Amino acid sequence: MHRLFLPVDKYLDTPHLSVKLSTSLTRLVRSKRIAGPVGTAQARCLVLVALLLFNLTGSTAYANEIIKAKQFALNTMTPIDYQYAALLIQHESGWRIAAKNGPHYGLCQARNASVKDMGYKEQLTWCMDYWHYRYGTVEKAWLHWVVYSWQ
Repeated sequence: MHRLFLPVDKYLDTPHLSVKLSTSLTRLVRSKRIAGPVGTAQARCLVLVALLLFNLTGSTAYANEIIKAKQFALNTMTPIDYQYAALLIQHESGWRIAAKNGPHYGLCQARNASVKDMGYKEQLTWCMDYWHYRYGTVEKAWLHWVVYSWQ
């Protein structure tokens, strides 16, 4: 039985499901299990192609959102602040603007419910303001996160 996995690229945080589907599609088409009736093989191929197209659309939108958020952060922060902010945001939300974990929302998992209605620019600005107010610097926020092992 074939299983499809959704590995995530650690550098761009984009799903590689389309690559897995295309290689699985090739293997499935060539496998002896579906080499029986032509109609069955064609039906399975059609389902896999539809699944591939559906997932490409979703992952492309998701990837574009992440790229925009990262680009905005890179343009508005110093390189050092960006380095630590990227670590925090990756661990907290995986750069998902709509991330929710209990009462926490957004990129930096703020407890402020108004954050869930903000776009990536407003969320990043809110995160930076919070980190500077609470910890002094983004680096100190990261160090606090590491000390308390919120992994």
